[in-house]
Amino acid sequence: MKNLILYEFGDYTTLPLDWNEIERLKTYLVEVWESRGGDFIASESADTGNYEPFFNWRGRAIQARNFVGCLTFEDLRIEIYPKLFVNQRIGSSTLIQQHLLFYLQYSRTWQLPFAWSEWDTSPADGFLAVWLGIWLQFIEHTCQSNPFWQYETQTETASVFRGRLVVNDYLKHGLSAAHWHELALQTEPFLWDNELNQLIKFVVKKISQLADNQWINQIIENILRHLRAVSDRYFDCQTCQTIRVSTSKTAYQKIINFCQIVLLNEQINEQNNSFANFSFLLPTDRIYEEFIFEFIVKYCPDWQAQAQSSSYLARSDRGGDAIFQIRTDIYLPKQKLILDTKYKIRPFPRTVGNNFGVESRDMYQMLSYGIAREAGKVILLYPAYFGQTDLESNEFTVDGGLLGANQLIIKALDIDITLPETTDWYTKMIEKIKQQLLKAII
Repeated sequence: MKNLILYEFGDYTTLPLDWNEIERLKTYLVEVWESRGGDFIASESADTGNYEPFFNWRGRAIQARNFVGCLTFEDLRIEIYPKLFVNQRIGSSTLIQQHLLFYLQYSRTWQLPFAWSEWDTSPADGFLAVWLGIWLQFIEHTCQSNPFWQYETQTETASVFRGRLVVNDYLKHGLSAAHWHELALQTEPFLWDNELNQLIKFVVKKISQLADNQWINQIIENILRHLRAVSDRYFDCQTCQTIRVSTSKTAYQKIINFCQIVLLNEQINEQNNSFANFSFLLPTDRIYEEFIFEFIVKYCPDWQAQAQSSSYLARSDRGGDAIFQIRTDIYLPKQKLILDTKYKIRPFPRTVGNNFGVESRDMYQMLSYGIAREAGKVILLYPAYFGQTDLESNEFTVDGGLLGANQLIIKALDIDITLPETTDWYTKMIEKIKQQLLKAII
């Protein structure tokens, strides 16, 4: 397996593929994006046509765009890391993976199943192995500590009555054919060999084709040994979506969501029904937005933060209906303050000539937010790159016009969500980000 490491919007890298392989890769990426259109892991509505948002192309060379994660294509594996770490002497990709896991544990869309202290990723090599390892540990623990049994409806023919008689089937195939003793019966046995366990077994077997890590293979072997009495059955993403569990089975609902992600991002080799390609690529702008919001909810609960809170800019002259809807990333109603996450690194140097690294369209957007919400302050939160020491805060005052006698303060702020390797890294990371957020809203 050939391995490449890329960074978002880093240098173009020539792929070790011939032109036929390049075309197959492009086709696969288009299929992946089209399969995501409107689903629960798409960052935006999918464009129609021959389009994929993951890479910029220059001949056989590619540049990663705003997605991070891992892509396996035939004999090539590509890992993509956040641009916060590009060209930084971080020493090892392990620390970058640690940051990614930290952000993802706050994500509602891709929330990891364990608390930070329960993760064991030390034997993993590469982000895909880390991600799969965490989930497989969770599946193993859940299946062994809380085995899933379920009542499932079955229809069978028998001469001894039990369950419920399926009258129509009995009349059609029993009495009318002079097989009066063959009863069409419907029963609901309590099964270990149920649809959910069959799904778990199917997906874990698929993952075994991706794994080239002894640690992961051992976890897979443990799970399959536990499910050895479960039947083999084929599943696709659509079938996976039909499986339902009780609301009390939250762990198994997480496993279903994981299985759906795996099946949604695979490409099958039809000759032997094995994995041909697999992608786990996540939009970083959405990771960043969800991370900031969920962090505030957890560590600053008195702010009563609201995510994707909507309002309107105008009313129609026909009926007075509200139109031109806007959605603010984070709204703090008590402070009447808007926080907007911008997953961009402001360029240096920052001067009046380049608006201190703030794009004009972002300023216009914040102005409309402030007017619609009647907010006194809007804060743009930009992530700092790893090792950045000069964190800047720039304020802009808007007055007059639609604001009347009021003023709107728009603040552009760098926030450092990275931390070098240190003892008690997790606790220090939380405290560092929390202090920056508290300072930001003052």
